[in-house]
Amino acid sequence: MPWPGLGRWLNGEIGFTMEERMRGTHRFLRDLPPEVRAGAELPLLFVARWGHPRAAAYLNPLGGDFMRADLEGEITAGGLCDAAPMKGELELRYLKDATVRYRFEFVASGRRWRYEGEKSGLRPWNLHRTHTTCRGRIVDQQNGEPLSESVVHFDLAELPRFLASLRLR
Repeated sequence: MPWPGLGRWLNGEIGFTMEERMRGTHRFLRDLPPEVRAGAELPLLFVARWGHPRAAAYLNPLGGDFMRADLEGEITAGGLCDAAPMKGELELRYLKDATVRYRFEFVASGRRWRYEGEKSGLRPWNLHRTHTTCRGRIVDQQNGEPLSESVVHFDLAELPRFLASLRLR
């Protein structure tokens, strides 16, 4: 075989991981006793390590894992948590609806929360804007009520670090 690693790739033996940082703010939609009031805008940061154990499956449009990756990392949401562990999924939905979706869960203030975020309107001519802006919300997992809305950004100055974080395994 001309490329020794190609067989391992096609057999699903090679996976990958990457690390992405998103920074911005979130605004509480309701009071969170005792000190945080609705309307308060505070910092939001998440560091997400995402990837797939089988890159060939990740890139196969006929498979169930197409462009869907496991995600884990930490989230800091001002007034709620500081570097709380989180776990979930990242889905690149370029062909379905031109979006990238982040879904992950974490525990803070003794409760389970879910972050739901989306980069939308992805087109080749506007990736510098749409691929760097994620609008999301934090939702109470117990009752489904939204706690806060957020806008976070991927800083293009971090692109070299993001690309250098690619690890094959």
